[in-house]
Amino acid sequence: MENDQKEIFRKGLSFLFITLLVSLMVNGLIRQCNLNADHVLENAKIYKAGAEGGKNSGFWIDYTFQTKGENFEGSSLYGINKLNVPMVRKYFIGKTFPVAYYPSDPSNSHLLILPEDFDKFGYEFPDSLNWVKDLIEKESGDRK
Repeated sequence: MENDQKEIFRKGLSFLFITLLVSLMVNGLIRQCNLNADHVLENAKIYKAGAEGGKNSGFWIDYTFQTKGENFEGSSLYGINKLNVPMVRKYFIGKTFPVAYYPSDPSNSHLLILPEDFDKFGYEFPDSLNWVKDLIEKESGDRK
């Protein structure tokens, strides 16, 4: 009988874990769809970059922006294929970049740094950020 109770408990715990995981994934997809469908651009200032959370294929870039007189903080996840933490810390901290945010929930935002970020939201990559492309080309050439 005790083994049956342990088995029921284990299955229940597994079910709760899977339900929580699916809920988080669905919530993330809804937030991303909302942001893609309806967003406003504002300027954001990068203040930190790091790989907190143990990600070895990506890292977070943290930024602040202001809208309607209120300050917001955000984090965008970036892969290490073009940017890396030392590069961002050396060249991007303190710099201003566009951020797309969802007007009904400004905490739902994404920083626009790379050409693909701008493409994702339907914008042309601005000439004022060509230094970013040049830096990525230089850094990728240095790694070869």
